[in-house]
Amino acid sequence: GNHHSREFYSKDFAFPNGHPEYSEGQVSDCFSFDGEDDYWMASGLMSYAVGKLPSSPGASIEFWVNPERVDGDLIRWSDLMRVRLYHGNLRADWSDGDVSVSISAPGFNALNRWYHVACTYDKASGMARIWVDGIQRAENYIGTFNLATTGDIQIGSPQFKGQLDEITLYDRALTRDETI
Repeated sequence: GNHHSREFYSKDFAFPNGHPEYSEGQVSDCFSFDGEDDYWMASGLMSYAVGKLPSSPGASIEFWVNPERVDGDLIRWSDLMRVRLYHGNLRADWSDGDVSVSISAPGFNALNRWYHVACTYDKASGMARIWVDGIQRAENYIGTFNLATTGDIQIGSPQFKGQLDEITLYDRALTRDETI
């Protein structure tokens, strides 16, 4: 977002596929997707490999989303490891690369509205949570494993129509107070 595709810490760029644009976001300029062929692809960096190392306490993926359609990948490392809208639910697929465990939060049928989302995984407890606008909307025990977050990361997808803003990755589970 912020009218460029440069990642804040590494200064690396994401590359467009299709014709993703920028529009006014929740915080600043955001990524805007037409739902036909748009997404951004960022080369895999260790800073994107949240929850991958055995010493990692977990992972969180935090962002603002304004959907114009109720389906499509929002952020993905692979088919097994992604966050997506699926039939009006927000679904986080957590994976070790072999097995994927999903957690879903219903209620994403209101279109053209900004949602603040945090998908968290606490490795010590094995708990995954989805927070929406500071409210815990889903919680599930998914087990203890290292996440398959190495490799390139895709932001948006050809199926997603809407906007994404302030995408942030953490190598730990955010607390409730941090999701507000």
